[in-house]
Amino acid sequence: MSGAASVILLCALLLGVTLAPAVARAGVPVLAVAEIGLVNFSGEGSDAAEDEARGHAVTAAIIREAGEGGNLVVVPLACKGTCNFDAAGVEALRRRAHAAGASHVLVGSVRRIGAAVALLRVSVLDTGSGQMTMDRMLSFRGDSDTGWAYAASFVAREVAEALLPPPAP
Repeated sequence: MSGAASVILLCALLLGVTLAPAVARAGVPVLAVAEIGLVNFSGEGSDAAEDEARGHAVTAAIIREAGEGGNLVVVPLACKGTCNFDAAGVEALRRRAHAAGASHVLVGSVRRIGAAVALLRVSVLDTGSGQMTMDRMLSFRGDSDTGWAYAASFVAREVAEALLPPPAP
């Protein structure tokens, strides 16, 4: 994405206007990314504020890195309060993303299962049909910022590859 296009998109997002329908008509996929949720199943004490900050960083990294090549437009999908990832909550996020002009929506959550181990599950849905186009679960080191960053980068690459057409031979 060119610098001017990035500035226009940023201004539009700040003003609450979406450019996704215009971009989608141009044939560029538009991915709306809901804030990554966090659940602690470990039963062990962990710094909830630190985990929450890492969760926000994962969401921001996915948004930034998935759209780096300019062939995919990635926009945040704000949750009113907390994102709900049960069937009804995901359906509501899919509908909001579709109404905003996104072709796909990414939903996901981190589940801390131990002091050093976390699972990240993300799903990408087609906003028109509701069909799942990608579903990944990965384990990672949850006790360092580096582990969370690697998980975010992996997901960003996987999502971009799943949504972009294969390169011409």
